[in-house]
Amino acid sequence: MKAQKTTSRESALINQNFPFADYSDSYKTEFHSAYQITVNDLVYAFFDSSPKWIEKLFALRNTVVKIFGLKVSELNDRKGQRELFKVEKGNGLGLFKVFDKNDNEVMLGEDDKHLDFRVLFHLIKNGNDHYVFTLTTPVRFHNAFGRFYFTIIKPFHQFIVPSMMSSIVKKVTTNKN
Repeated sequence: MKAQKTTSRESALINQNFPFADYSDSYKTEFHSAYQITVNDLVYAFFDSSPKWIEKLFALRNTVVKIFGLKVSELNDRKGQRELFKVEKGNGLGLFKVFDKNDNEVMLGEDDKHLDFRVLFHLIKNGNDHYVFTLTTPVRFHNAFGRFYFTIIKPFHQFIVPSMMSSIVKKVTTNKN
């Protein structure tokens, strides 16, 4: 169930909506579930299953980057807003807007003055209970500050993504109603 770095795969949504990236990585994990899982379930679990240490890092990030005028998540009632959030094009929660979706993929992200990023959730069902979940993160830099910012974030990103994927899989395989 542990996420492993993989080569970026072709994605209809990335090709249509974010064809050029200065940086991109992908992580993949395979899992079994007695429950029927959809890509929307993965997105909801993304918002519902952050480990506390990741939430604290994100709060620190918001405090620091606000000084530089970058976008930050200003959610006072995250749980309440999450309950109202629907995975539909144009909707958003915090720094994550739904840019596009299809049956197997959902593309979240944000555009800011220093960089644009996307988070692509991709889910394939192989057989009755076997799933392959890939998370791809392309980033486009707008300026030197964007490159500098990502240089600082990248080591955390490479540690956080596999941890988040494990939390997401645990959530969707154990808490499905």
